[in-house]
Amino acid sequence: MFIAVGPREQDFAYTGNFFNGTVTLYGSGVGSNSSYCSSRKRRINHNVFNEDQVRFIDDELMNKVHENPDVRFMSYDPNQAFNCSKEIVERTVCLNEKALMDKMNDKIAFRNWAKSMCNVQISKLLFGSQCSYENLCNLFVGYDTFVIQAVQASGGEGTFILTFQNCLTVAHKLSQSERYMVSGYEKSNIPLNIHAIIYKDDILIFPISIQIMRLNSYKLLYQGADYIAAQNIDAGLLQTFKDYMLKMCRQLQCEGYRGITGVDAMIVGNEVRILEMNNRFQGSTILLNMALNNANLPSMPELNYEAFTCDKPSCVVDDLIVPYSCFTYIADKDGHRPRAHYREFELRADVVDVLDEGLNYDYEIAPYATLERVIFNSNIVSVSSDNKVMVHPNITDISDDWVEKIVDEKNILYTKIALINQGVHISTQAQKFFCDRGGMREAVYNAIDIQLGEIVINAPINVKFSDLSPFELKAENDSLKLYFINEFIADVDVKPEDEVRKKKTSSGQAVRDICLLATDRVRVQHSCNCDFVRHSVGCKFCEVEDHEFSFDFNDICESIDLYKSSDYKFRHFLIGGRSDSCDKESKSIVDIANYINRDCKYPIYVMCVPPFSTNVLDAYYKAGVTEIAFNIEIWDRELAKKWMPGKGAIPLSRYLEMLKYAVTLWGSTGAVRSSFVVGLEPMSSLLEGIEKICSIGAAPILSVFRPIPGTIAENVVPLTNSELLALFYKATAICDMYGLELGPQCIPCQNNTLSLPRSLMRGEG
Repeated sequence: MFIAVGPREQDFAYTGNFFNGTVTLYGSGVGSNSSYCSSRKRRINHNVFNEDQVRFIDDELMNKVHENPDVRFMSYDPNQAFNCSKEIVERTVCLNEKALMDKMNDKIAFRNWAKSMCNVQISKLLFGSQCSYENLCNLFVGYDTFVIQAVQASGGEGTFILTFQNCLTVAHKLSQSERYMVSGYEKSNIPLNIHAIIYKDDILIFPISIQIMRLNSYKLLYQGADYIAAQNIDAGLLQTFKDYMLKMCRQLQCEGYRGITGVDAMIVGNEVRILEMNNRFQGSTILLNMALNNANLPSMPELNYEAFTCDKPSCVVDDLIVPYSCFTYIADKDGHRPRAHYREFELRADVVDVLDEGLNYDYEIAPYATLERVIFNSNIVSVSSDNKVMVHPNITDISDDWVEKIVDEKNILYTKIALINQGVHISTQAQKFFCDRGGMREAVYNAIDIQLGEIVINAPINVKFSDLSPFELKAENDSLKLYFINEFIADVDVKPEDEVRKKKTSSGQAVRDICLLATDRVRVQHSCNCDFVRHSVGCKFCEVEDHEFSFDFNDICESIDLYKSSDYKFRHFLIGGRSDSCDKESKSIVDIANYINRDCKYPIYVMCVPPFSTNVLDAYYKAGVTEIAFNIEIWDRELAKKWMPGKGAIPLSRYLEMLKYAVTLWGSTGAVRSSFVVGLEPMSSLLEGIEKICSIGAAPILSVFRPIPGTIAENVVPLTNSELLALFYKATAICDMYGLELGPQCIPCQNNTLSLPRSLMRGEG
């Protein structure tokens, strides 16, 4: 009879019939599970162990012994077994020598032991009394943030992030006479974890996961793992980590260690730094159990047991794929429930399981207590171009600051940024509202355009995790209302479907393939296909594909006429949307502009690749083009070539030359522009590009990256709302230096950009 002992009941899920029961801290407390939290009606932080928990585990296990003297126990953390009664220790399987376990648990001893075999994170051993901010700045030159770790801790408990802002708070949490490991905090790093199981004559090495470490108050806490996203990390760096792991495991093997172990590391730049080794199962073990179960292989607990009873493993795991990620929601520092939405998790196709471990919100909830854990079959993080792990903003919790700004203050800037970035969930009533009115108008980039007061906001609805947005559209009393975490924000409007787009030209070509009515403009595509896509060098974040259909100039003219003669009110035309070869593109743009203005003058905005000759710009100007944009999109040219193999090969010099000349024609007040995609390059290079554009008299447009389904970039995680807010202020300050504003000038056309009319920015900053 085997009983599993550990923090969570679900840690031992997907293990077949290996266990006959579980004794855990979190758990349902029903059936074969005995749960501390359920019995005490209190939700705890399991990383802070106390005597009552020890007594509970000991009493429950002793009851099992009295029921069946042949019972055997396997512990999630074997170190905890040594806290129990002698009878329990004697019946606990998979125990290594305590002296060896203690050496691994001591972070200082471990790093001293490991440094001869691998690259370990450099740190200093300091007393709490030495951890003043000023002293650390002197000891770690070049750093302004520091990691302070207790010698023995887990789950992030005992790990503090010290900054100038919180140094006094953290100082009160440290014992002045206790020793801590201190290092400079690497703001750009990828935290990793790997499991291994050590046998007498073999070692099993498992796939690597990205650890999700979140800063909560002054603590850096573990909140999940992503095996899927880890597969996109440089293969050489992953192999280095595995090689380090194998070296350490071989040494442990020689010292007599058997069974489960795990190592935490981080990638900084082009090097792997080892942090610590865990002689236990880990938070991501459940995902390995799921993958092993899918492959009809023994679970991690079974392999752990096997390592103590067999010289070699019964299986190989070299080709094991772990197609899962997970995120754990925890209470805040005051024990409050996070605001993140859970209502849709169980219904989602990309959610495998929602584990609440007997959670009851009527219980007392401790600070940083574990609440729900959600398991996905899709990545929830990605690594940015500057080696930062980005967690999808609709997965993480919502900060108090943003709730206050959006709900209490009705701040339009915060609301716009969050809507553009996080999207909106459309309630069942709102869906019926649109259906009864013939549908809603299609907007660019898998979104709808929401009219909110004076501005229009392009909010995604059909991109990854957009339906988990904290925003929701509801239909009440025959009108649309916008809510944020169930708090009313404002009455809003979404235009009904564009009826002209349903029509066809005399040749049978659908108008929807040529024109799009959005906000106050009609976009006209001068080409049915993109030349870059046609030559297999299309932009990896763009949904444009090659089409079998084609349209000619007559189809374009008929489509334009249909909009001119319709009842729809619009102010101007936009020519662009797909790139053609330079000669064809310039001729088409001139012909279309001349046709638009043949009987009535309209403002005409052109977006295109920069031509080779300034003569083309002269022709555009003569044809009545009133605004023009050559969209650089990514300033860092190496990243531009990665994400835009075709457009990225166009040298910046060509963009800048054409933008400079355009300024001589259209002026330096914002009619000449260049758009940047925000989220695919480091902030430093993006700001460099913004300033360069401004310095020549052109206005920057900031288009927030959106992971469009079906594109290569569909699983890239966008920036956080706070990062976008910080960029907005920095970019606005740069524009102010040159007498410009973030484009475009047209307020309705700012719908999908990081911008806001000056009239609405009073009090911002």
